[in-house]
Amino acid sequence: MKKVMNKENLTEYCLNQKLSDKQVSEIFCVHHGSVGVARRRYGIKLVPKWDRDGVKKMTEEQVSLVDGSILGDGGIELNHSDSYVFSFSHSEKQHHYCRAKADILGEYTSSIRPRNDGCLRVRSIVHPIFMEYGKECYSEYDGIRWKRIPDSILDRLNALSLAIWYGDDGCHSGNQVWFCVGCKDKNERENTLECLESRFGFKCSIKKMSNEECWRLYIWKRSQDDFFDIVSPFISALLPYKIPSYYKGIGCVNQQPSLARNGKEGSETMSEAKDNNVYAGTLPILGNYIGTPEAMNNSQDIVRTVEIS
Repeated sequence: MKKVMNKENLTEYCLNQKLSDKQVSEIFCVHHGSVGVARRRYGIKLVPKWDRDGVKKMTEEQVSLVDGSILGDGGIELNHSDSYVFSFSHSEKQHHYCRAKADILGEYTSSIRPRNDGCLRVRSIVHPIFMEYGKECYSEYDGIRWKRIPDSILDRLNALSLAIWYGDDGCHSGNQVWFCVGCKDKNERENTLECLESRFGFKCSIKKMSNEECWRLYIWKRSQDDFFDIVSPFISALLPYKIPSYYKGIGCVNQQPSLARNGKEGSETMSEAKDNNVYAGTLPILGNYIGTPEAMNNSQDIVRTVEIS
């Protein structure tokens, strides 16, 4: 008797038995993409390969950091030894933001070093987790390595990963707010729009930039207050120029200057914000990890190398 791909069966195979979409698709005799669509419909998250294989799991905050960075300016590098590392760089005016991200990455951080151009570069240790990201998040088109937006990242997309994505690769100008999207696959771009609308309620669209192999994802005006209600508490103290002057809502540095810096003042408001928005569990305010930006002015030239046993 043919098995029915319902919520009960998907929960058993995907969560309890920790099977991959491909393995589940063979049970139901369908394409693995159909399994992903059904999982999201029922709210069933894909168990990462490193969890299925018993490798030490990253925390929710660490996974959200990597997810948001992959969508943004971060990337997975393939070393000469065929091993994978996660890395990201930020300009001089984003050093505080860069160090906050490195602190969230924690024990997975290998080095934090300044580059000759003034940017700060963070690299991870070699780990199977990043090998999985490397295989999932890249494809070759015409001999060029392009980023993908896999279902696994869309399944996990939450307030923190969205804030990191915007902090890395988002802009606002006038009444426009957008992200850069470097994904060539039309279906993956459309899946991203569907995810942002179904999970966060945003109205948005994607347009190709002229004369470039790059697309912009625009947040419509009607959704911008909701969007900044979610991302502002995480980045407003570290990247204030990323928050438009017309926004006066949750996490706005003009109204709650300490909310994203020390986690003490405004904590009651933050709790209300978590109840009213899409916060997954206990997610960090990035400013908590490095203290106030003023306190970091004396340590911008520090090079930290983490010894890995």
